[in-house]
Amino acid sequence: MRRFLLGAVVWLAVSGCASTGAPRDPDLHFERYVALGDSYTSGPGISPMDAAAGLCQRSKANYPALLARRIGADLTDVSCGGATTAHVLTTPQAASGVTTAQIAAVTTDTDLVTISIGANDGFTTPLFFQCAFSRTPAQTCAAFVQTSLPQILPHIRTTVGATLDQIEQQAPNATIVLVGYMSFASGEQTCDALPLPSEAIASMHSAEQQLEQLLSEVADLHQVTFVPMGRRSDGHDPCSDHPWTNGTSAVPYNGSWLHPRRAGMEATADAIIDALS
Repeated sequence: MRRFLLGAVVWLAVSGCASTGAPRDPDLHFERYVALGDSYTSGPGISPMDAAAGLCQRSKANYPALLARRIGADLTDVSCGGATTAHVLTTPQAASGVTTAQIAAVTTDTDLVTISIGANDGFTTPLFFQCAFSRTPAQTCAAFVQTSLPQILPHIRTTVGATLDQIEQQAPNATIVLVGYMSFASGEQTCDALPLPSEAIASMHSAEQQLEQLLSEVADLHQVTFVPMGRRSDGHDPCSDHPWTNGTSAVPYNGSWLHPRRAGMEATADAIIDALS
């Protein structure tokens, strides 16, 4: 069975070089930066890929790499496609060749942690199946949003909250940044990149907005910085003139399907800089 998880498509092509084109920010002072998260952090398909990351599909041009260059920090990036909050806290992603949970990278001398997590805790798979890859997406996507999503979101609230608690315990002096997920359904129009009924796109966007609102509330409750990439990516959906995400098909060397493009990673690094400044 095909598993439509964040980071499910493996891209092995490696070419090009990464550069944000942005100068180093002299006002931000972080020395040890740890990046945690799933494929919206790791950046599958965005060239150049890190061959050492294997099935985690980690790009050398993902937002942690771009951000680390901007702030001059020493980066440890353990993000991995398909990661859940359990993979951050307790369970190594053995299928991806990972031998420790991501949280092991966070130590007492860590002074910056960014994390994008929660979507693989029951949200992404049904969203993709019922909205993007259904034979009747208008109907099944609406049913998912109305019936299933209200049962999924409380679980994500709990697991993401527990993850933030554990990060704070292991790095009590660190600045923690919870990064929201970019939207791939923010527009109303359909196009070759997102060939779905407008009703399905609207339902998908509603689901994205509800997840972002939840993550914002969790960040506020745990007193960590939240970066609302869902809102910031409005107008940059796959059908726009300047897309930050791909639609239901991938762009060679520029991201997997329904995942960030290089432009989205650059926008995320910019947004984190704004939030920290």
